Amino acid sequence: MARAWADTPPAPRELYQEGHCRSHPDLPPEAWFPAQGLGEVARQARKVCRSCPVRDLCLAWALEAQIADGIWGGTSPTDRKWITTSDIPAYLHSEAFA
Repeated sequence: MARAWADTPPAPRELYQEGHCRSHPDLPPEAWFPAQGLGEVARQARKVCRSCPVRDLCLAWALEAQIADGIWGGTSPTDRKWITTSDIPAYLHSEAFA
C-alpha cells in the first residue's frame, strides 16, 4: 500500500542535485507525473532516466518509500508494483527497465 506524501521519507539529496529530471530543458515538470497512462511525454521522461547517474538510487528510494505515482528511476507506478510483487532479484530491477 502506498504511503501518504506526509509520511514519505525524504528523497536522497543526490536526486535533487544530480537527477536529470530536475533540469531537463525539453520536458515539462508534468512529464514526470502523467495524468493518465504513459503518453508520449511520459515515455520521453523514462528515456531521460536511462542515462541519469542517480537512476538506481531513485528507483530504490521510490520502492522503499512506496511511491505510487509518477516516473521514478525510469519506472511507472505499474512497473514498480510489478517489481515489488515479482521474484526478480533486487539487483536486476534497474536492468529490467533499461
